[in-house]
Amino acid sequence: MTFAPDRDPLPFVTVTAAIGAAGSNALSLIYGGWWVSAIALALGLVAAVGASATIARTIARNRRRSQQLHEQFAEARVLSHEIRTPLAVIVGSAELLSSAKDALDRDQQGFLQAIVTNSKSLQRLVDDLLAQARIDADLFTVRLETVDYRDLIRRIVDELRVAYPAEILLSNLRAPVLVEADPGLLRQVLNNLVSNCLRHGEEQMVLIRVARQEEGVLTVVSDFGPGLQRGRDVNARRHPESNGIGLRVVRNIVKSHGGGVFFASTPGFGTSASVYLPQSPSEVARVRAR
Repeated sequence: MTFAPDRDPLPFVTVTAAIGAAGSNALSLIYGGWWVSAIALALGLVAAVGASATIARTIARNRRRSQQLHEQFAEARVLSHEIRTPLAVIVGSAELLSSAKDALDRDQQGFLQAIVTNSKSLQRLVDDLLAQARIDADLFTVRLETVDYRDLIRRIVDELRVAYPAEILLSNLRAPVLVEADPGLLRQVLNNLVSNCLRHGEEQMVLIRVARQEEGVLTVVSDFGPGLQRGRDVNARRHPESNGIGLRVVRNIVKSHGGGVFFASTPGFGTSASVYLPQSPSEVARVRAR
């Protein structure tokens, strides 16, 4: 039995799209017929099988990676609990002694303050490590709520003034501004930025300025240190014992709110970190926050 080529050949552009440019020259010789359709279908199936195998390997690799990250987060959570418990005892005892510091001499008061300051720094480090592990494992949750940003900043700064033996100046908004944000995460952002300023600034003083900008709010945290020489990367600025995790967490938290973080430094005038938050996070940020 003999099969003749179809009277109406398969359009060449369809065949080319099915098998790619590599086989178009060969097909142009026969330009149509049922065998052209068969060849195109076979090559298409081969390509589909190859693509499916690649996708399957990618899914399996991502699944293994996700499982590893979840395991790392679980380990980080256990470790943070093991550290926080004795650390809370140390901080509590030191703060209790601080209430009777008048009975201590100057050197003893200095030692006590060092215990309090470094213990709280370790607490912040544990919080940052746990937050970053949660982010890496894609378990980071942002609980957005409508808050008065002016009031929120005032309350956070009041807490920071108690936590740090430094002068923290605040230039706040003149009128209430409603934003959608996670108050706990914004507290962590300001805590990390103030801590960073006090590590790098020569004077124990930090200035926090808040202002309306476009459809959001801008918070600028500045120190009064020497700043950076021109040509140096302000984002690479680190104290010798600083690990940089705090600023990574700051960037991730602000990004999850649909905002951005920017650094600027002027030699002789210190360094500033500017945090921009939109009043309403973008739809992308909303999806990531769920």
